[in-house]
Parts: sequence; structure tokens; C-alpha cells
Amino acid sequence: MRDIYRIRTYDEFTRKWTESIQARIAEFLELIPQAVGGQLDYSIESLDILENWLLEKYPDYKSARMDSEYAVMDAAGSYVAEVFLKHLGGKWTIELDDQENAFLGVPGIRDYQTTDPIHMTLLPTMMVTTSIDRRTGHFIQDRIEQHLKK
Repeated sequence: MRDIYRIRTYDEFTRKWTESIQARIAEFLELIPQAVGGQLDYSIESLDILENWLLEKYPDYKSARMDSEYAVMDAAGSYVAEVFLKHLGGKWTIELDDQENAFLGVPGIRDYQTTDPIHMTLLPTMMVTTSIDRRTGHFIQDRIEQHLKK
């Protein structure tokens, strides 16, 4: 993972990242086609709309991971995170101390509601890039539905 995707301090995470999520999402919605942005209403179903737009925009995983695409990936991941937080609850977390952790500096969600016995930290931006790689059109929505199953 490129360093551009990593946050380096707790202050940067709190002040510069979590407190600006809504602003980044608003800017993102201004940049994408209105036909897509107008349907992003924080519903679970809107995740497929976002994912399909991302699949149209990016032919493969590598094109989405270019430095020039950081703002789009960050905003898309932020939107996904807000949908997860709305429907599952939870709170933001980030690992900044364990230098051996593969997800060092990657924002995640923990303490969310789930029926899944494996309660792992959710990594929304990683879900976005994985969805582009898997190319199913419903990868992200399937992840949230997995946690809502009874």
C-alpha cells in the first residue's frame, strides 16, 4: 500500500481525517455525475450504486490505486464508512503503533453490531479497492448485509 493512504499520527486522524469526513463526501458528490450522486442517500442499496460507478470509472484495481485517485478513493471509502456507521453503529479506530500491522495507518471501524462470529475491524477504503478488484457490482453491499443477517 502506498504511503499516501496512510495516516501517521492520532492528531492527524482525529483532526484532519474524522472531523472532515462530511466535507470530503460533499466535495466528492459535487464531482461525480448527478445521476450517481443524487442516489447516494446513505442507504444500504446506495452502496451498489457507488460500486457500479467505481467499476465504470476504473478498469482495474491498479488504476484506482494511482496517487492521482487518492481523493476519490478516500471520499468513496468515507461514504462507505458512513453507511456502515449509520446501519451498524461502531466507532473509528486506527492502528498507529504496531509497525508490523499490515493495516498500519488505515482508518477502520470497530465495536459495530454484527451477527457474524468473526468480529474484525472494518476497513472501508480497503473494501472500495477490493470491490474494484473483484468487479461483482455488489461486493460492498454484501459485506454490510453479512453483518445484518440474523
